[in-house]
Amino acid sequence: MGRKLAVIAAVLYWPHLALAVTRDWVNPQPTRERLYAVCAARYDCVFAVGDGGTIIHWNGQRWQEMESGTGLRLYDVWGSSGTDVWAVGGQGPYEGAPPDSLLLHYDGQRWSRQAIGAREALRAVWGAGPNCAVAVGPESVIFRWDGQQWTTLAAPEGDRLHFTDVWCSGPDDIWPVDTRVLYHWNGVNWERAETGASRGVDKVCGVSPAEVYCAGPRCVARFDGQTWTAITPPDLYYDEDVDAMWASGPDSLFVAINDFGNLMSRLCHWDGSVWSVAGELSLIDSHQKVLGVSGTGPRNVFCVGESGAL
Repeated sequence: MGRKLAVIAAVLYWPHLALAVTRDWVNPQPTRERLYAVCAARYDCVFAVGDGGTIIHWNGQRWQEMESGTGLRLYDVWGSSGTDVWAVGGQGPYEGAPPDSLLLHYDGQRWSRQAIGAREALRAVWGAGPNCAVAVGPESVIFRWDGQQWTTLAAPEGDRLHFTDVWCSGPDDIWPVDTRVLYHWNGVNWERAETGASRGVDKVCGVSPAEVYCAGPRCVARFDGQTWTAITPPDLYYDEDVDAMWASGPDSLFVAINDFGNLMSRLCHWDGSVWSVAGELSLIDSHQKVLGVSGTGPRNVFCVGESGAL
């Protein structure tokens, strides 16, 4: 597949991953908007979201743009199935318009806007099934879905937090990230995760309460239910960060590392013992990078990103 110099958004698919595999952007592009996140319910049911209310869907054969009903930015997407998908976004107070939050739900037929009560853009959503989802955002906002309604979960007491990412395995095992700090809700109280990351963390994902991962500047760490241990890739250089991560199953972690010096994005895989390069993607310029990664398993992985200015 050849590269397209005018591309602004990108979707990348690695089928049957192997070491030292090189892939390129899908061409033609399904959209020209920046894409922030991707969620795979099945191999033939994948959703990606981005700027301008963009939602695109992979049906196993091709990508198609969906009608979202909004022009607001969508930051994240998660679903328990192809008929139960949540997308979050909105706009902040510094984007030239009044702040607004956005929560959308897809029932297999159409996207509809849901009331949730947040004042600013929601930044992340994750879930553990049709009766458990969590959405987070600025102003210490944490909402939980129980299959019937969204309710507020009080954030760590005394803190005014700006949550940018979240992962959960259930309603009593929730891990939100506040810029550089990772917190844990155990069903009774909040704890501050002692990850050992000297410069903090800004991303989180996991498999179970006994297998949680976080990443920050020049750092990747793993939680085994008791202790955090650094598992940073050995070739993560001083000018590189993990820009996206996803745990595909037990002892299987994918991270996207954008190497602007060599105009290359690496998809690296941790198998519980060692890191390997699952694939490499040539970047068109220093503004392009992978922003989201997800899939249905270690052999079906999708990445999304952009090449416009951030």
